Parts: sequence; structure tokens; C-alpha cells
Amino acid sequence: MDIVTRAQVAFKSTFGPFGNHLPALKALRGEIYGYIHENASAGMARGLYWNIFVELAPLKFDGEVWDCAILADWLSLTIQNVHELDGVTWDSVREKELVEGSFYLAEHHPARVDELTICRASEPSALTVSLRGEFEFCWNLKSQNVPFDIQCPLELRGILVTPEGLDPKPLGSDDVRATVSQFISTIGLDAPIQNGSQYVMAPETSEPVSR
Repeated sequence: MDIVTRAQVAFKSTFGPFGNHLPALKALRGEIYGYIHENASAGMARGLYWNIFVELAPLKFDGEVWDCAILADWLSLTIQNVHELDGVTWDSVREKELVEGSFYLAEHHPARVDELTICRASEPSALTVSLRGEFEFCWNLKSQNVPFDIQCPLELRGILVTPEGLDPKPLGSDDVRATVSQFISTIGLDAPIQNGSQYVMAPETSEPVSR
């Protein structure tokens, strides 16, 4: 059984255009990236957070095709470098109350994450993510709590830094590297590359993301 088949999420709905059953969802691929964020006005100190995005197969119903996804954002992980993403679990998440999960279909529906596992797949540089939890699906002014349990390949995009959102602002790639190194080792990451208003420290392609 391939990973996409194992990643099926099936659940029932008794309202809206779905009839008695919402079609099964399939997880196609996922990505994870870190980002440096601060919000002085909200009392949030500068820190490194992670976002997981899992793309689901488009859902066809009511004569339309809808894009779907599962997201888990504001993850603060107890890892020292990106190699340690291999082995991350829900216990690796600090400040779990900050985590924001959602199921996307036409709009974001709030989700609760109960379990998270990231581990190395069969290929040396490949990762797999497993997410389990529940989301509140709302349609036609009705709602229902729906469990999910998904697994799919996970790609590391690297760490993103947006200088305009930071004070003081990092100026240039050396400052960006120094900013990131305050929260995680830059081992396993390429030098910062500017992409528009952001800098990206992508993973080194020559090294596996594993311990």
C-alpha cells in the first residue's frame, strides 16, 4: 500500500451538499518551513516557529472542485538543528497553546492537533509527517467535529526571515544568519538568499535531514 493510500482521511457529514458522506480525502504532499517572528505590541518576543502545510487531493462536490489542505502553524520545536526534524513528535512542541491548526476547504476551519510525528522515509533525504486531530467543519450554518489522521511525504523548505517584521532589522545575509543562529544551528542550511522581501536559508541538498 503506497503512502498516499495510507494517508486517506474518511469521515461522515450529515449536512450541506455532501449528503450523508463527505468524500474521502487523500494527503498528497506536505512541506515544513521555519520563520522568525516577533510582535512587541502583543508581548511576543522574537522566536523561531514552524509551519506544516499538507496538500490534500481536490474535493469534487456540488458541481465544483475544491482545494483542500491541513495546516499546523506556530509550532515551537525543541530541536537544535534541522537534522533533528527526524524524530520530532508532539512532545517536541513547546507552548502547545500557541499552535493553530486548520482544515482548508473554501475557508479555514479551526482544527486541534493531538499527535504529530516527523520521521525519515526510505530515501535518505526524505521525511514523512503524520498528523492526527480533529477539526470543526462548518457548512450551511451547521458544524460538526471531524477527526483526521493523515500521513504523507514532507519537504523541508528551510527557514524564512522577513527583515521588515523585525526590530532591529537584520541587514544583509550575515545579519540574517546571525539572527537565525540565535534560535537554531545553521548546520544543514545553505547561506541566506534574498527572495523579494524575504531571505531564505534553504536546506543543503547534499545532506540528509536526519540525525
